[in-house]
Amino acid sequence: MYFQSLQLRLIAILKGRVRSGRLTERSLARITGISQPHIHHVLKGAKGLSPEMADRLLEHLHISVFDLLQVETAAGTNGPDPERPRYGEVAVLEGLLGPGHPFPSQVSPAERYPFLHSQLAAVERPVAAWLAADERMAEVFRGGDLVLLDCSPDKRCRAEPGQLYVVARGGEACVREVRLRETDRYPRAAVAVEPARRPCISLSGDDILNIVKAKVVWIGRHMERKPVARETAQEARPGYRSAG
Repeated sequence: MYFQSLQLRLIAILKGRVRSGRLTERSLARITGISQPHIHHVLKGAKGLSPEMADRLLEHLHISVFDLLQVETAAGTNGPDPERPRYGEVAVLEGLLGPGHPFPSQVSPAERYPFLHSQLAAVERPVAAWLAADERMAEVFRGGDLVLLDCSPDKRCRAEPGQLYVVARGGEACVREVRLRETDRYPRAAVAVEPARRPCISLSGDDILNIVKAKVVWIGRHMERKPVARETAQEARPGYRSAG
């Protein structure tokens, strides 16, 4: 593998996006600062890309060198299709989740994060958030970690053993394990929140959806906080582990 091969693969991706209508030569010039005539000549094969220009394209189109290594551009190969999106962007809540922080009331107008479609397949209402430090959950995550949540009412009502949820109480929203305590007379009478030393939360006269705000799907350890633009969120590679 040579640098020239990576450059050719990058150009192949650009050509594919222009052919599909997802980008134009003018939009490429606008977002990268490279002149439109030069973009035109690069796509036609008349000129090459300098390392600085290639880096600029990778940055603004959110393509990594790892993505280029995954692309097979030779005709007739069975490699991944460079034009098939592998990621979906998810809105990020404003503020933090954790002790001393209320559950955010809105999402950030600018910040979004890419997740693999395979990670989002079973998520009904996805949203991401940044976690604050939480001593009670220090063995599970740390401050600054990124979390993928499912805000689906159905997922919030069914507290599954061993799973984590965002629990709002006392003006703060924390990640905890949730267990419903039910009786024949009082179904879902209380929510037992782990760690066990925390008292149960009575649901008397309340709705579980007012307390359990989301189910935790994934937690990314110490993610670099780099938002992805809305119109071009395609390729980025957060490393995740399951919270279950």
